[in-house]
Amino acid sequence: MTLDERKLFDSLSTLILALPSDPDAQPLKCELTYLREEKASSGLSPIYLQLPLLRIERYRNGILGDSREFRLTDAKDLVTVRYPGDKLVLVFKTGEKGDEEDPIVINGPWSAIALIHKFNGQRTQNPLVWKIEMVIPYKGVSLSFWLQLKFEAEFPKLIDWPQRDDWAQ
Repeated sequence: MTLDERKLFDSLSTLILALPSDPDAQPLKCELTYLREEKASSGLSPIYLQLPLLRIERYRNGILGDSREFRLTDAKDLVTVRYPGDKLVLVFKTGEKGDEEDPIVINGPWSAIALIHKFNGQRTQNPLVWKIEMVIPYKGVSLSFWLQLKFEAEFPKLIDWPQRDDWAQ
């Protein structure tokens, strides 16, 4: 086995160990928490100043399971998603009857894990907890939306995940 093949094997093995051993029996859970106090990256504004409402929809097997709306000025704990399991749809709104922005769709069944990958998640000192900053375009500005994801199992650091280049061998 070459060094590159060994690296791919090791990264896949580490990632697979964090997944449920029998996803049909009992999926694991991931708690999503809004981090309102987290500082926006340079050039970004906090999302709640422009888009104060968030609707989160969870789908299971293509069917809407539930839809919850949150006021970002006071929301903290949002939802718990299963992995494998839920497709997530996030819709930001200007007000109760205000305009909705284009939905952000994170397809399942690994949507919680996809959030880490898609938004360059950073693992905290607690290996079960990750933070992501989503950049949401709105009327010519970029808004910052911080999420914390708390998993039931430890995932390796993002740098140790298999990369696309690893598959080209």
